[in-house]
Amino acid sequence: MLIPIISCASGSRLDQLSFGSLLKDVLSSALSQQIRMDLVTDALLETISGSDATLIPVNAQTTVCSLADWLAKRGATTRIGPTLESLVKDQAEPQVAPGDENKIAIIGFSGRFPEADNLDKFWDLLIRGLDVHKPVPEERFARDHYDPTGQRKNTSQVQYGCWLKSAGYFDTQFFHMSPKEAMQTDPAQRLALLTAYEALEMAGVVPDRTPSTQRNRVGVYYGTTSNDWGEVNSSQDVDTYYIPGANRAFIPGRVNYFFKFTGPSIAVDTACSSSLAAINLAITSLKNRDCDTAIAGGTNVMTNPDNFAGLDRGHFLSRTGNCKAFDDGADGYCRADGIGTLILKRLPDAIADSDPIFGVILGAHTNHSAESVSITRPLADAQEYLFKKLLNETGIHPHDVSYVEMHGTGTQAGDAVEMRSVLNSFAFDHSRPRDKSLYLGSVKANVGHAESASGVLAIIKVLLMMQKNTIPPHCGIKTKINQGFPKDLDHRGVRIAQKESVDWSRPEGGKRRVLVNNFSAAGGNTSLLLEDGPAVHPARQHQDGDPRTEHVVAVSARSTKALEENMKALEAFIANSWAPEGELLSQLSYTTTARRVHHSRRVAFVTNGLDDLRKSLLNAAAAAGQVKGIPAVSPKVGFIFTGQGAQETAMANGYYKSFSSFRSDIHQLDSIATLQGFPSVLPLIHGTTPVEDLSAVVVQLGTCIIQIALARFWISLGITPQYVIGHSLGEYAALQIAGVLSVNDAIFLCGHRAALLDKKCTAYTHGMVAVKAAADDLRQRISSDLKVEIACVNGTEDTVLSGPNADIESLCGKLTQAGYKLHKLEIPFAFHSSQVDPILDDLEELASQVEFHEPKLPIVSPLLRTLLTGDTLGPQYIRRHCRETVDFLGAIKMAEAQGIMDRTGMCIEIGAHPILTRMVKSIIGQEFRCLASLRRKEDHFKTLADSLCALHLAGLSINWDEYHRDFASSRNVLQLPKYSWQLANYWMQYKYSWCLTKGDAPVENGLVGAVVQTRALRLSDSVHNVIEQVHGDKRSSITVESDMHDASLLTIAQNHRVNGLTMAPSTLFADIAFTLAKHLIQTHGLDAQTNLPSINNMAVEKALIVGETGPQLFHASLDMDWTSMHGSVRIFSVNASGKQTTLHAVCDVAVENPSSHRESWQSHAYLIQRGITQLVKGAGDGTAHMMRRGLLYKIFSNSVQNWQGLHAIRQGHFCTQPVLLRQFGPHHRLHHELQRQLGP
Repeated sequence: MLIPIISCASGSRLDQLSFGSLLKDVLSSALSQQIRMDLVTDALLETISGSDATLIPVNAQTTVCSLADWLAKRGATTRIGPTLESLVKDQAEPQVAPGDENKIAIIGFSGRFPEADNLDKFWDLLIRGLDVHKPVPEERFARDHYDPTGQRKNTSQVQYGCWLKSAGYFDTQFFHMSPKEAMQTDPAQRLALLTAYEALEMAGVVPDRTPSTQRNRVGVYYGTTSNDWGEVNSSQDVDTYYIPGANRAFIPGRVNYFFKFTGPSIAVDTACSSSLAAINLAITSLKNRDCDTAIAGGTNVMTNPDNFAGLDRGHFLSRTGNCKAFDDGADGYCRADGIGTLILKRLPDAIADSDPIFGVILGAHTNHSAESVSITRPLADAQEYLFKKLLNETGIHPHDVSYVEMHGTGTQAGDAVEMRSVLNSFAFDHSRPRDKSLYLGSVKANVGHAESASGVLAIIKVLLMMQKNTIPPHCGIKTKINQGFPKDLDHRGVRIAQKESVDWSRPEGGKRRVLVNNFSAAGGNTSLLLEDGPAVHPARQHQDGDPRTEHVVAVSARSTKALEENMKALEAFIANSWAPEGELLSQLSYTTTARRVHHSRRVAFVTNGLDDLRKSLLNAAAAAGQVKGIPAVSPKVGFIFTGQGAQETAMANGYYKSFSSFRSDIHQLDSIATLQGFPSVLPLIHGTTPVEDLSAVVVQLGTCIIQIALARFWISLGITPQYVIGHSLGEYAALQIAGVLSVNDAIFLCGHRAALLDKKCTAYTHGMVAVKAAADDLRQRISSDLKVEIACVNGTEDTVLSGPNADIESLCGKLTQAGYKLHKLEIPFAFHSSQVDPILDDLEELASQVEFHEPKLPIVSPLLRTLLTGDTLGPQYIRRHCRETVDFLGAIKMAEAQGIMDRTGMCIEIGAHPILTRMVKSIIGQEFRCLASLRRKEDHFKTLADSLCALHLAGLSINWDEYHRDFASSRNVLQLPKYSWQLANYWMQYKYSWCLTKGDAPVENGLVGAVVQTRALRLSDSVHNVIEQVHGDKRSSITVESDMHDASLLTIAQNHRVNGLTMAPSTLFADIAFTLAKHLIQTHGLDAQTNLPSINNMAVEKALIVGETGPQLFHASLDMDWTSMHGSVRIFSVNASGKQTTLHAVCDVAVENPSSHRESWQSHAYLIQRGITQLVKGAGDGTAHMMRRGLLYKIFSNSVQNWQGLHAIRQGHFCTQPVLLRQFGPHHRLHHELQRQLGP
């Protein structure tokens, strides 16, 4: 039993009974036993202990209302939800078709592909029929690993592969990874993180948004079969992050950890079928309810030449190029990089969550070709068994499968076996109808065999085909079709789209079905059957358009640059969209608010048109640098409830018509009111009667009911108040929301108070007037013969007076003559004055009939100017509240003094118009943010959107799903531009081809001194690897290598641009020289305290311009003569083989004792200090000049653009008078560059 049933007779839970015994017990309880609601209440309290509960009335609202009151008196937090009838009417959820429970929806996907770093580029190469194989890039491993003769040890006769263009690029800031850790972390692991985020973003998955996306219900499954990075690259410099960076288990583990997904985390290795096996495992986990959302895929990034050598020598690989799938000359497969990630859910969950559905998996299975003649040889019978099992289980006829994405590696054995098994299962004779052709293809012909990622890349290809309604051309047949295939393919209805793409439109009212096949060298077979998703999302069928006139569109990022680029990308998306404006705006709002993770740097816009939105996006992008991150602690938010004077005809009618939860709350509260004998308050909301013609009961009770419903609405949007304040009449709703009064009792007191006023007081005989003056000032002006009292103190110069009309008129005349500004309130009674005295005794008696509870959140009392507690609450408080002064000023000051409110906080005014906003801001400060629920003469959608926007930008977590719930047509996840990553290259280069010499004996070296062929040794951020060191008694030398695209150097260069070019600053060359000199001094055994390097005669021969892509290697060498203690440094670019291409800089190094410099400095320091003092003084009397940082760097920026963080000069002083330069001894010379600048 999913939901326990509680017996109304015994209060016991009936969750252990069979259906028959349950039916018997229910009939007995209903027909013959006493109803014991006391026992039911006890059972409910035990069931909902420690959590809030929502009571859903099935038909009898009165019973539920009474039950809610009983639970509240026992300390439970409950809320009456919409009736079952209204839930069905207001939000009819799509029905799940029979059999859909076992189907799996693909709701998002992403990947990195050879020569294509996004889905659009991947489709472009597919539709163009490109074959993207090319020689091994030198960044992976050197060409000397290729030996066409095959004679040299550990070499390969294969020189081709299909490669990712930017395998090392990663956004460390976004993923909270240090550059050092990123360098040691397998690019496959890093790209799994990137693609997982992109796929989740595509799916609109926000963790914890729905039951199926709770973090503890998300599992991660990745196929991965090699440890290239750990075996070759990071093993050259084993450090802190070697294990978590290189071990395959950390690929899914890292995804779990970053997103805080606590479901399963599994790495799968079945060789070439790893990713499809991982997806199969994820599907099984979903069906078994081990998780509710699955992230599944595969990774492969090739850096280990041993795998090329082993696969080549094992006769797996083609030596002539790419996978020639289906070609007569197929001679092996071409290895490939690849990363792919899918987001999977059970189909009913995806429909319920309004997820995009790009495809539906009908079934998946795995088996093994154990009876084959060789473990590496595929077996047709095993594959056929798998295909037919899938067809039988899913009920799909073979002829309804219109496309098979073959494993198709381009091996003679593999292609022939697979073709036979596919034909025997889907085109076993000539019976396929002519209009049901079966097309075959293989993505490996385009991008090679990505091994452990091959299956997921095949699925992504199929998903793109479904989106584009096109079968791309198959480029694997280079000569003629494999002559080992049956000759009657055409008669069987089997087609291969050669040369040109083929239209593949979805059949009218039907679905396309596809088989994706994957097998491995280890004997495993995995196959998957999928079909189109729903043509029209069930959640959006038969829905009207979105009536909202204003929409919130939000953009966020984790860095300033990413925020700017995200906004520009969104603007470009809007500019290129052809969707109708209203539909696009509505769905943009839904996608960017409810279906995006919101980062710390945020912008949001309230807009009613696309042109306005585009302009706002571009303006905000230009000012992205001014956007600060949201505060670490969200501001306190309180609810302040408006009192008398704000009511109007058709009050809250917009909310009533637009939001089903608000409408349901109004109906329930109104039902309680009418059951207590009060008139319905619906005329106040419907506007069928002008507000001035309605009774005091309808207006005042209606105001209270609307305020309770508004507060509940805000709470449903995720905004829970941290304190409440009620002004006059507004305090009844405040007491209810704070848990002091039950709903029944709040309505009871407010309604009877209004009825007493109607009965015992005469309307419009007394009045109220607001005066712009201090209360103490007015007290002195109220003469004793006037029955005028101070009703409200709303501010330091904001006071409301009450009294008989004649006395009010008399006093107003005097105040007007004295220059006071005043405004008479249009209300029938003078509250907080002697007019209400006749009702006080009765009101107190009525209040004694209700129960007052301890507040569940702070209530700021304008009557007592303190926080209310159980001791201060009771009938006497209700009496005094009606009669005595409302000291709003005192209450706010008290709240501020106690830290309940402060200038960084916010409040939402719950009422028909924000009357209290001005008062609060005048007391606390204008920076205090007050938001409105409703505003006169303003569309309620605009008011609500403005307030939500402000709350979002302040860092509050908003339940955007609830905001969009009633507008089904908006709930379409748009495929917006992906997050703008801030990428840098983190690549640990494989050096020296040591894989070729493993196991060889050491080679003796005849050089004088010790020659050290070092492992990767990073001396500093500017020196990344020591290539060679030679140490001798008289001379030493060192050669090092660095990469300008390493994160440490790229950042420096990007922040130092000269005339628009990114280049290495000369200070970098000096730092390299200094680092090399210090290293040789230490290795030579000299005292570092008395032997310091001095860099002299630096000459930059040619600028080192930084290219757009990396790596970009350069070398530096230092030759040191220990006899003279002098050396020379050369810095130069190199090609992939390490040969010099361009000399950039040279300089001299001298090893000197710093004490000699200190002595020389001390003898002349006073002169320099005196000159500095005179310059500073001269800036004041006009004989010299001072230039501040801003102007100095503005002049400097005419040629050099650098980061403000590098601006170390605060101010400069100079004079333009003739200067006499003295020479202090034979060893003190003026630098030649300064001589040139000063002139002869």
